[in-house]
Amino acid sequence: MKDKELRRVIGIRAKQRRLELGVNQPYVAEKMGVTASTIQRYEAGTIDNTKKLGFYAILIFRKHSISSGCHICSMITYAEMRSLKGETIMAKGSVRKKGKKWYYRFYVEDASGNLVQKECAGTESKSETEKLLRQAMEDYESKKFIAKADNITLGQLLDAWAEEELKTGTLSNGTVGTYLQAINRIKQHPVSRRKLKTVTSGHLQQFMDLLSLGGTVEDFVSKGYSIDYIRYYSAVLQQSFRFAVFPKQYITFNPMQFVVMRHKKDDMDLFTEETDTETGKVKPISYEQYQKLTAQFGKRSKDAILPVQI
Repeated sequence: MKDKELRRVIGIRAKQRRLELGVNQPYVAEKMGVTASTIQRYEAGTIDNTKKLGFYAILIFRKHSISSGCHICSMITYAEMRSLKGETIMAKGSVRKKGKKWYYRFYVEDASGNLVQKECAGTESKSETEKLLRQAMEDYESKKFIAKADNITLGQLLDAWAEEELKTGTLSNGTVGTYLQAINRIKQHPVSRRKLKTVTSGHLQQFMDLLSLGGTVEDFVSKGYSIDYIRYYSAVLQQSFRFAVFPKQYITFNPMQFVVMRHKKDDMDLFTEETDTETGKVKPISYEQYQKLTAQFGKRSKDAILPVQI
């Protein structure tokens, strides 16, 4: 569609919508900070600025925007002009600097069809970050990836949470790196391929038990990990499912709230008294053995000392 025809189509539809809302051209002009004659030219398609015309169309199609004023225009990207005669207009984004690093952001369509801002971490170079922005927008436009709640998998949710919250948050680089490693590890497990709406607390409990107790599921192998290590996985899943509930609204509740972390039990009870086969008498541990036990457990976790002390 050529620009001239595009302007004409947008102008016609915008005028129809304005009349449906029962507002006149001077009223809309006041909200947009332009003259009534400019609105008339918008609707006639004679202004050679498709971007500004698009902003007018967006404003007029969003009824609540008329009463709130034109400030919404500064927050809207070109991607918000919906398909006109089968065409989709390329999104526009922006970059901004936070601390030493640059970030890029653009708008994508969520499961409800609303446009939401997607922000990702770039580099310390503005030009490199702008290049990443262009690549991300081209990828979005080419793949037409729309995060629909019925199709998104747990693995895709983890990636979205990492890009939109984890990498742009206030956590230290070390913690972010550890969480990203946990995400990559979770994505190796079959549960990551399940559709988000089909993931239950039972599935997640089985995964957490596999981490702590050890075992094999398909190509995923766990030798059993410490409780401190497993807490990273729990935090990642807790936060990503919270992210899915709000603000994404992919699901209505967080299934991780019913999952518990279980400890791996040793085959031998350290506090069971051994029997002397010769005399038939029990042998309690000595004070020196007690000190060695508490010292050894204290190296791993202070919480582990409590059962010994009891």
